[in-house]
Amino acid sequence: MPGRGVALIAFLTLALGAGVGAPAATAPQPDAVAACRQHVESGYAPLLAPRGDRDLRLGRLAFIGLARGASFRGAPDYEYEGRLYFLLKSPPLLSTGGPVTVAVAPPFRDAVRIGVGGLRGFHHTIRYQPCAPDRPAFSYDGTIGRWTGWSGGFIAARRVCAKLQIWDGARVAYRHVSLGKRCP
Repeated sequence: MPGRGVALIAFLTLALGAGVGAPAATAPQPDAVAACRQHVESGYAPLLAPRGDRDLRLGRLAFIGLARGASFRGAPDYEYEGRLYFLLKSPPLLSTGGPVTVAVAPPFRDAVRIGVGGLRGFHHTIRYQPCAPDRPAFSYDGTIGRWTGWSGGFIAARRVCAKLQIWDGARVAYRHVSLGKRCP
């Protein structure tokens, strides 16, 4: 039957075009890994979940205080590798589960890097590995709980609306972040 061949070709064209059967997204090799051993604690209780009105949520990962972006005053004044940058402190929080990798999209790598306390330097790609929620806390009686946090933030060589790529397992998402320049 000739109609079946046309229908099969149409189905395969639609299926392949829609990504059915396409390989899962693979996170790039990170420049650095923020592991449980670099985590920070509140000193009195497990870290609280990020707030939607002030924190930039990227699935299970959040950057504290970055929901509305950052505004910089004056000129860049943080020196790194012989270049001046704006410095934005925005601690990352990650809920329990597997690791999440965040990368600065290639067109923005000349201007933006990510930093985490306990790691040397600033990087284009970081893998965050949360602690087990039942891990004993070091600064209070109890366990770490659902959220693992690190000290950290971003440096930006200029005011920019940068694009981040976020891998959580086989899923990849893209998100713009305002670093001194409004995002459309």
